[in-house]
Amino acid sequence: MPLKITQKILLFGLFLTPFTSLRFGFVGLGEILIAISCVFNLTAAHSRILIDARIRMIYVFWFVFLSASLLGLFYNAIFLGFSSGSPDTAAFDFLAYLYILFFIFQIGHLARSGRINVAHFFKRLFELWAVFYILLYGLSFFTSSIFGLPLRYHAYFSPLVDNLHQAASITCSMGFIMLYLFAQSRSLVAKLFYMISAVLFAKMALDSGSTKAFLGVWAGAVSSLTFLVLYRSSDRNTKVFSVFTLILFVSIAFFYLTFNYEMVRNTAIRFFQENDVGNARGTLYTVGFGHGLKSFLFGYGPGPQCPFGGKFWDAHNTSLTIFLQGGLLGILAFVPMVTKLARNITVHFALTGALTAIGMYALGGDILRRLPIWIMIVGLAYFADQTRLTRVRHSDMSQKLTRGHGHHRGKAPLPQRARARSGHP
Repeated sequence: MPLKITQKILLFGLFLTPFTSLRFGFVGLGEILIAISCVFNLTAAHSRILIDARIRMIYVFWFVFLSASLLGLFYNAIFLGFSSGSPDTAAFDFLAYLYILFFIFQIGHLARSGRINVAHFFKRLFELWAVFYILLYGLSFFTSSIFGLPLRYHAYFSPLVDNLHQAASITCSMGFIMLYLFAQSRSLVAKLFYMISAVLFAKMALDSGSTKAFLGVWAGAVSSLTFLVLYRSSDRNTKVFSVFTLILFVSIAFFYLTFNYEMVRNTAIRFFQENDVGNARGTLYTVGFGHGLKSFLFGYGPGPQCPFGGKFWDAHNTSLTIFLQGGLLGILAFVPMVTKLARNITVHFALTGALTAIGMYALGGDILRRLPIWIMIVGLAYFADQTRLTRVRHSDMSQKLTRGHGHHRGKAPLPQRARARSGHP
């Protein structure tokens, strides 16, 4: 199959992944298209799948985590008789992880082989998301559903999803991605579209009813502003102004916290206890961690593993989920990945804000099997690489221009001076 067709299949499949109401059971059209494109793209590789070093840390995490969780699954099934979790929930999570792997291997192979312009691919995908979310957001003011599918969860905008967090986790970070595309674009029309999209995504997130999305927007804004201050001080040598700006910002934040302490405190509590019955989240964390210690090396395998009220629940925290499913081995792979992603992606203020917003959701919720979140993480990694390369090119060009001006202002290069002394033209 021609490459352009497989690209479009993959692009459309990824476009559909946030809208879980479009699924038929576990698998939806998006997952089917991702699997189809995976077969064609990786078959065309003739058993030689290329690994892209730009996202190596993500490969390593998923390889180690899945290996550890499979060992945990065997231990849980053979030695514990599935005393933790259940086979059907383990299969559900494992299939979700496989689709994430399908996506990562495809994108990495296509990018490494040069078969696609990967930054342009993600730009197109995020633009499609922006257009579709904005259209659905506009419709949601006139109707709460479309073709029988929900646009709102009670009063909150949650388009074509079964859980408001499935939309809020995307909208809180997509605003910063639009802001990045705004900064990169040279077209006034495109800039206007990206800026409007960024504002609307922030509005969607703040009105989503999710405390994690609310904090994601504000934490992302703070990290973006901090990046701008620190980057300016190191790059333009305006330290006095930057320190003054930072002090002013900290002072404003201090006075705001002083006069709104109770509101901030309650918001922080809701961050971890959101939508809990009887504030059960703290108990869930405590019980889950204690349960994980009983199989601390490689966990219990995929699926909800927190024992609570006679059932097994999701941990509602990404790190705890990894510990319960993949044990210490999973955590030892997760921490280096997060560290490297933070170091690699924080090269632009908007990318820093997007990663921070995703991090807030990872801290207060579980993003492990959420494919749209991993799509954004991989997209951020490639955007950061593009930004880094652009800066290197601009730096090289500036150095060449400086050297060229130096030749004109100073003496002629040595070969020309030698020819002048010898009398030859």
